Amino acid sequence: MDKHGQYPSGTMWFIVHRHHPMKTITLLTSGTLGDVLPYIALGKGLIEAGYNVRIAAPRGFANLIKNHHVPFSPFDGNPTDLLIEQGDSTPMTLGTNPIRSLRATQDFLRKARPLYRHMLHTAAEACRGSDLLIHGLPTIWGAHIAEGLGIPAIRANLQPLTPTREFPSALLPFRFSLSGIGNWFSHWAVTQATWLSWRSEINHARHADFGLAPAQLLDPTLKADSYQPLTLNAFSEIVLPRPRDWNEKQVITGYWRIKGLTRPVDEPQALQKF
Repeated sequence: MDKHGQYPSGTMWFIVHRHHPMKTITLLTSGTLGDVLPYIALGKGLIEAGYNVRIAAPRGFANLIKNHHVPFSPFDGNPTDLLIEQGDSTPMTLGTNPIRSLRATQDFLRKARPLYRHMLHTAAEACRGSDLLIHGLPTIWGAHIAEGLGIPAIRANLQPLTPTREFPSALLPFRFSLSGIGNWFSHWAVTQATWLSWRSEINHARHADFGLAPAQLLDPTLKADSYQPLTLNAFSEIVLPRPRDWNEKQVITGYWRIKGLTRPVDEPQALQKF
């Protein structure tokens, strides 16, 4: 890791090589540009390390991904587009006005459900032929696709989302500890709320695309023995020290950046001091 808390390009291979000799790695991503660019960087690093890699992402990212010479496997739909259309109504968050945010969330879910169901089907098709699936926050349903394909899955988070007693969920706008119990519960609550929001669509895909039984009422990742699955955490320990209650499967890799994509700028003095 360098002084900026970033591993050199091409070293992302170590964790998957140690656990899963494979032929094809599919990086499953969605969301915004900020979600996709780090996955492109990860893909380029894995390709440099000698792996057969492709990125499965919404069709709207085709030119971006192909311009970086990473094989592209498209699927239909990107619910984030609907979030952007909501403007400052802040769906799927508590926001500054909880009542307004709740109404925005209900409206978003109503519009997104048909899109989500079709997206899951086309994403499952885009991932076929994979030997390993790597997925993140916008594609939490990737674990179900991996189960249907009978292949291993690895989480790759751009934020510290694995439950811990040391700080609350990064997806909530407030802090609470209660000797660490409140912090851990905030992670549990966010994960469970997200799962329940899309459970019916995910179970439909499990049955329609793979013939799998419905998943349980509680998110499978919340089981006591598996709530910390193998995860690549793409941030720096310089910015966030490793939580003491994370297990050995939580690998903090540093940031994934594309060489030459950004130019040096003169940071404000306050930022330099930080």
